[in-house]
Amino acid sequence: MRGRVAHWLRTEWESVHGPPAAAFSLEPFVVLAAAAALLTLLHFHGNAADLGPILAWLERGDGALASAAAALYRGPWFELASYGYWSFACLLAYFVAPALLLRALRPGEPLSSFGLNWSGLRGHGRTYLLLFLATLPLIAVASTRPSFQVTYPFYRLAGRSVLDFVLWEAFYALQFVTLEFFFRGFLVHALKRDLGAHAVFVAVVPYCMIHFQKPLPEALGAIVAGIVLGTLSLRTGSVLGGAGVHIGVALTMDALAIAQKAG
Repeated sequence: MRGRVAHWLRTEWESVHGPPAAAFSLEPFVVLAAAAALLTLLHFHGNAADLGPILAWLERGDGALASAAAALYRGPWFELASYGYWSFACLLAYFVAPALLLRALRPGEPLSSFGLNWSGLRGHGRTYLLLFLATLPLIAVASTRPSFQVTYPFYRLAGRSVLDFVLWEAFYALQFVTLEFFFRGFLVHALKRDLGAHAVFVAVVPYCMIHFQKPLPEALGAIVAGIVLGTLSLRTGSVLGGAGVHIGVALTMDALAIAQKAG
């Protein structure tokens, strides 16, 4: 804990005592306004349920596209395709759009400066492994609760076959990588120059809010997870360790939920 506080203080000192030209900047406004807009668009147009109306609209047309839309809409893979749509929407909102904005705001600065690198994880693998292991008892207890079993897996047919499970987890994993880049990369590392260590806590607020549809313990846990993973991102300069923890936890939760439902 002392090391985390020291790192917060060091980041804060660097933001305050940086170059005079960086004393005031509109960049935090641009980053936060863009983040708010992207989260809003994702909420209203990037859910799995949004694919159905699109396919229904395409189905009313003519030709091969209408036939393909009808086959997918009324076929056995429609729900999985819906989550593929959700994962792709997350890719656009959490990664592509922020990356393009960063290219405009910080020309010449690579995405590795915003957490998209492996090098920062050297020497920190044990920390992320311990974080994952610490969640296992909590997941095991939570998996016995009806609210957990109703919520997970999001894809209700994930236990139908190995192919269903693998494809669903691939979509899910992609979403977690882009999510970590958005909250612990784009927000934390783009804001730290002006806000210092407070960037971690600013990013925690919207991160907690995207968990409002989850069970209450998970939504509250998102606050703690956001602070811990944000601090680790500051310290390591990488978001990929957090993505790995997220993917491992999600895979375990889905597997336990399927096992519980199967008795």
